[in-house]
Amino acid sequence: MASGTFDVTTGNVPGDEQSFVEREAAYFIEDPLRRLEQSSIPGLLTSPVPLLIVNAELDPQYFLRRTAALKASLGRVQRTDRFVLLAGESHMSEVFSINSGDESLTREIGHFIRQHLNAREETFRGR
Repeated sequence: MASGTFDVTTGNVPGDEQSFVEREAAYFIEDPLRRLEQSSIPGLLTSPVPLLIVNAELDPQYFLRRTAALKASLGRVQRTDRFVLLAGESHMSEVFSINSGDESLTREIGHFIRQHLNAREETFRGR
């Protein structure tokens, strides 16, 4: 997951987040009582799938704060998902780098896949 938001924003937010929150609201039911059920976090906490969460160094603080909150939530349930901060990348350049000379994101994705394939192979050999 690259530079995402994982929870529906509630309550007061810093001024630099207001425009993001307004755009985010377009994706969700406006009933504040239903916001908790719209959050991705409960599903991510119980997912059997290993996660790679990537941010760009130059992401807006909004995305970095959302990732920090997700990381804290995952840590509370002892998940060991991989978090990566891509140096020198912006919110858009990280994704646009795929299939270009900039291999910062594709290298991380490749490493993550190989790591989990190797772990899976070891599990099967151990049976």
